[in-house]
Amino acid sequence: MGARGGIMLGAGRSGVGENLRDWEATQILAGPDGKLAYWASPDGGARVSFPMVSQGPKEIVFANPAHDYPQRIRYWLDGETLNAEISLIDGSNAMRWSYRRTQ
Repeated sequence: MGARGGIMLGAGRSGVGENLRDWEATQILAGPDGKLAYWASPDGGARVSFPMVSQGPKEIVFANPAHDYPQRIRYWLDGETLNAEISLIDGSNAMRWSYRRTQ
């Protein structure tokens, strides 16, 4: 969802047919220091913070080296496509997704 009141909310789920494999609730918001952080709550578990480590005109990267996996979350725009990648801090063991507007 787009930003409103200083927070962006997201949700995702995966599975096949009626079978749910996993789901996640996410937020991007500014902390008390004003720095953005990505918060993830996979399968309803405890929220985990990934502070922003870099930002460019079409890219933002969040990282938490102390987390098991993922340690880095990266979003970037390529034309009209939003790409997302999760990986270990060094970029290894990466998984990627691409999203396009439906409206």
